[in-house]
Amino acid sequence: MAARLAPALLVLAGRSAGQSVLHVPADYPTIQAAVAAAANGDTVLVAPGIYYEKVNLLTKQLTIASEEGPEVTIVDGSLGPPPGAIFEQLCGFPCPFTISGFTIRNSGGGGIKAELQADVTITGCVIENNVSCGGAGGIRITTSAALVAGNVIQGNSEGLCSAGFGGGISLGTGSPVQILDNLFALNACTNGGAIGMNSGVIALVQGNRFVGNSAGNGGAICLANNSNPSIVQNIFEGNSASAAGGGMFWGIAFSGIGPKVVNNTFVGNSAPQGAALWGDGWDAGAQVINNILTAPAGQTVVHFTASGDPAIPVFKNNDVFPGLLGFAYGGVTPNLTGINGNISADPLFRDPVNGDWHLSAASPCVDAGFAAAPALPPIDADGDPRVTDGDGDGAAVVDIGWDEFSPFRAFGSGCPVPGGVLPLLGTVGGSPVVGNGAFGIALSDAPAATPVALIVGASADTWAGIPLPLGLALFGFPGCSLLVAADIVAIGTTGGAGGATSFPTPLPPDPALSGLRLFFQGLVGGPGSIPVVLGMTAGLEVTVL
Repeated sequence: MAARLAPALLVLAGRSAGQSVLHVPADYPTIQAAVAAAANGDTVLVAPGIYYEKVNLLTKQLTIASEEGPEVTIVDGSLGPPPGAIFEQLCGFPCPFTISGFTIRNSGGGGIKAELQADVTITGCVIENNVSCGGAGGIRITTSAALVAGNVIQGNSEGLCSAGFGGGISLGTGSPVQILDNLFALNACTNGGAIGMNSGVIALVQGNRFVGNSAGNGGAICLANNSNPSIVQNIFEGNSASAAGGGMFWGIAFSGIGPKVVNNTFVGNSAPQGAALWGDGWDAGAQVINNILTAPAGQTVVHFTASGDPAIPVFKNNDVFPGLLGFAYGGVTPNLTGINGNISADPLFRDPVNGDWHLSAASPCVDAGFAAAPALPPIDADGDPRVTDGDGDGAAVVDIGWDEFSPFRAFGSGCPVPGGVLPLLGTVGGSPVVGNGAFGIALSDAPAATPVALIVGASADTWAGIPLPLGLALFGFPGCSLLVAADIVAIGTTGGAGGATSFPTPLPPDPALSGLRLFFQGLVGGPGSIPVVLGMTAGLEVTVL
């Protein structure tokens, strides 16, 4: 979700000369009144409050943004006439608009509707508890381009209707749509609990998290009638379908292509057929590559049928792992384990009990993917490079699943030295492989000839029973926090050029060290006295390979 103040700051930064900002309620009592008074290119800026209304954008090209974010700026459709969506734009010609930084809730006609070239950008919103007959409880986009990014879309549905498409978002016909970095939770619909696509939709669905959505077909996503999206680097967790496709469902019409399903992770989804994926139709052109696909006990992970062409989709370098007494493949799908890079093994997530679906160092999915997969992003959801040498064998190979395992992970926030420069931690001497005696930790961007310390710990959660991070304001270091357990502290001094130094951290040739996680933080001290903290780095987690 967008941070508070971000909508207003982005709006003001992007304004051109001659554009006006209309304030609600300071200048106009309602959002609709401000829209009626606005000219193309204007911004309607809304102060915190609850606004019981529904807004017709009147084919105007506007930005509607909150001043302080969705936590305190709510548009509630439970009382607002007329019937329909809370924000609605039907054009017939290009009329782009932006909605940013609101909670949009409790509408019986849907949250946002954009149709007929009403090209829309929706960012930093919470869209929740809306219903719409036929689907699109949260958002309906038809024959319009769209960017839907950084939102929480939850608890939306088709209400008491049936046969709808898309409880959270319904997409129909036409222009490219990007659905990026959103959370979809607890949405419901007959087809596609979170997202339903119909009639030739072209879409990129990337970096999203689908949790607990439900449907008859396609607990999270349902595709029909030649929709050809790229479904890339998402997490599908705990979605369910009463008929087929707990994670995804598709039916590809004659002459269709089908989806590209690349580097996703499916865990804990359920359905009578195809707990993770179910596909049918003329889908030989569909591609399923580099995905982790699992199922609960007794269920089938992947199910393809052949009512269209007899061929199954391209299926490469996936980890298809059934639960107890379950099956990897069903329908007309042969056993593909060991063929085209496909495996069937426990993915060995870092902490599945607590919902951490990052790969552990021992995961069989590390360095097991297909690097030429279509639509492969250059970075993963954490910002790690998408193709790395995750197993320390000297060869960089893409991983299977949403996460690219890296032995290095930055976390937390540092505090800058005087002058505003943030000191940095990095590594030297190659990968943290068992037996690498040249490995070390480097500190840079500190003042020259300055005392520094490297804090080394076995935890970033607690230290001596004290929860971390620990704010240091009470110790006279405002803005700084201890991020790692101070089990070991090494002292050094920066050099004269670049304010850098390194701390040798040789790794013994002991196989028992493989998988060990170490946590580091750098401290920059005042002249001659380490206890005078001038700045601190962010944390750095290192996994020994």
